[in-house]
Amino acid sequence: MIFLDTVFLMYDMCRYDKSWHLHEKSAWCAAFSKEELLVLEYYDDLKSFYESGYGNPLNLKLGCTTIKDLLERFS
Repeated sequence: MIFLDTVFLMYDMCRYDKSWHLHEKSAWCAAFSKEELLVLEYYDDLKSFYESGYGNPLNLKLGCTTIKDLLERFS
């Protein structure tokens, strides 16, 4: 598990560095191939979907109540 944590940390550093230096090659990103970066990006998207998006049933319930209350107040 420690190895995976290190890989994800390196990927986060790659993304952070790339956001600041758009036209330069990041040393953190050089550790990954294009295919590996795509896999890590896809993993991050899935993780976000299930933790804080529509993939978590709790988020659906929380959001519906808030929107319902908002619409009732405006009506």
